[in-house]
Amino acid sequence: MKERVVDAVHPMSLHPLFLHLSLRNWRWYLNDVRQALLPIAEKATHSSLKIGEIDYDANFADSQRLAKWCENLTIVQSILDSDTDVGGAIQNHCAELRRIETSFAQQDAELLARVRLDLQRLKGFRRAATALLKQAEGTSQLLVKLLDYRKVDTLNAHVEELRSLAITSSLQGESLRNLTEKTRYDSRYMRILTFMAVAYLPASLLAAILSANLVYVPSPAAETHSGPLIVRRALWIYSLASLALTAVTLGCVAAWARRSEGFHLPGNVRRRN
Repeated sequence: MKERVVDAVHPMSLHPLFLHLSLRNWRWYLNDVRQALLPIAEKATHSSLKIGEIDYDANFADSQRLAKWCENLTIVQSILDSDTDVGGAIQNHCAELRRIETSFAQQDAELLARVRLDLQRLKGFRRAATALLKQAEGTSQLLVKLLDYRKVDTLNAHVEELRSLAITSSLQGESLRNLTEKTRYDSRYMRILTFMAVAYLPASLLAAILSANLVYVPSPAAETHSGPLIVRRALWIYSLASLALTAVTLGCVAAWARRSEGFHLPGNVRRRN
């Protein structure tokens, strides 16, 4: 009866159980991390380097996720190392207890067998976590290099586009310069023609007056005492009508020019005017 009580209350019976329970979900967690790393590893490994042929949308968010997984895997390594230390401590306690009390020999053998099995599993999980951490770090470095390369390639493409735009702008500036030069020559010719037209205005006015029979030279057979030229009274009507029409025309032109300038002025300037 005494031996049964001693067997039922073995002092180290709960420690291996807790150690075993702490290992239940590590395999699923590491598998999930491995599955999550595969798409990003494929992006970093097989992405095209040409801007026009990008087949994987690798971005900075992937680098952030990799950094987070590296941090988590580092914590996993620490936890697994702590569990390994706990397993070693259980083995040492069992050895000390076996020297003190020999009645636990059979139970110690069973406990140590389970602890050794759990320690083997811990080593396997530790190796898997280390491999995943190396994979995550390598993928992170490769992804950073890929993003930097794409950034440089994009900058080179933009520089090439800016160079093309600069060449196009230079050609357009040269065309505008030629057009400005031609416009200046045309303006000079138009000014010369305008001066010539203004110079002939008096002659045109004189020809119009003479052709209107307002001022004419009498024939030798005509009897007149007014001198060599005969001026009709309608000349003054013609002069006044011409001046009135000229004033009306100039007034319309001035009003139109002022209205056109008003359209280009800001609203507050028009209000002040």
